[in-house]
Amino acid sequence: MYKSIKNNFGIITRTINQQRVGICKFKLNDKTCYVNNLEVNEQFRKRNIGSELLQELEKYCKEKGMNDIVLIAHQEVLGTLTEFYEKNNYVQTAPSTATYDDGEKTFDLINMKKKLK
Repeated sequence: MYKSIKNNFGIITRTINQQRVGICKFKLNDKTCYVNNLEVNEQFRKRNIGSELLQELEKYCKEKGMNDIVLIAHQEVLGTLTEFYEKNNYVQTAPSTATYDDGEKTFDLINMKKKLK
């Protein structure tokens, strides 16, 4: 894992054979960490890389005294992405009422959170 943090913005990356296969981008604000992006290359999914990135982020946040990690999951098919976060002990904080349309697909926006303390 590679980690870089500057001015409360950070990235954690995972590489395999010198190829970046996963990335987590985040921002620290007061006692909360906001995940801006968590992405694993499609051919490397289902190998625990996303979970490893979250675990590394959680470890770092605990070291920095953060209380919570929050994110908004963009989910095309209900259940698939939230199941991943729930497996990693994140909970939905509000019913899905918002959507995002990128011009090709429509996504439900799911607010999720994990308490660290």
